[in-house]
Amino acid sequence: MEGQGSGSIINTASTAGVRSEHSMAVYSASKHAVVGLTKSASLEYVKKGIRINGICPGGVETALTNSVTAMFETGGYVPEEIPNMRMGRYAKPEELAEMVVFLASDKASYMTGSIVLVDGGLTL
Repeated sequence: MEGQGSGSIINTASTAGVRSEHSMAVYSASKHAVVGLTKSASLEYVKKGIRINGICPGGVETALTNSVTAMFETGGYVPEEIPNMRMGRYAKPEELAEMVVFLASDKASYMTGSIVLVDGGLTL
């Protein structure tokens, strides 16, 4: 990318990268690190024509999240973020993919160092 003078890098963190998660200190710290790396790297590479942005998804609909949700329901424990899912559902993987495609495209040519929350309002 440096040789051609252009490029786009999109890092994936999590909503845990912009807010704390109960009982997940190490996970939250690692996602905060991805956010910090995205911002720092974007400063280092902006003059070289390389844009670096990040996305912070909330929950994503996968076999894993479906099984975890079912486990929570049967166990009687509901993490505080579940009721706070403002849209009432997890993101579909393709919804996140669309944001990545946008950030990689020329339509986002004036974005660098941005952290985009794709969380259905979870962090509101």
